[in-house]
Amino acid sequence: MIELFYIFAGIAFLMLVPGYCFTLAVFPLKKEIPALERFAFALFFSIIIPSLVLAFAYSFFNFAASFLAVGIIAFAVVLASMLVYFARSRGFDSKEKAFFF
Repeated sequence: MIELFYIFAGIAFLMLVPGYCFTLAVFPLKKEIPALERFAFALFFSIIIPSLVLAFAYSFFNFAASFLAVGIIAFAVVLASMLVYFARSRGFDSKEKAFFF
């Protein structure tokens, strides 16, 4: 039963979190895009960014694509995107920042 939870949590992490953090880095304010569009960007970027990084790493560096590699890449995208988000939104009020939908 706990394995099933880990599978669903991993899929949710890989399918939403990297793209959402990247969307926050690109659009840090609530007024810039609506919540539904932010969610669509999150799904799109969560699929595209790790795929492009894996394709680049496999083609140039002969890097083996595995679940661990995808997880590490997703985690790196999340960290980098959150750093950019916090750097870009430093001068705004907390009511203007878009942290959740």
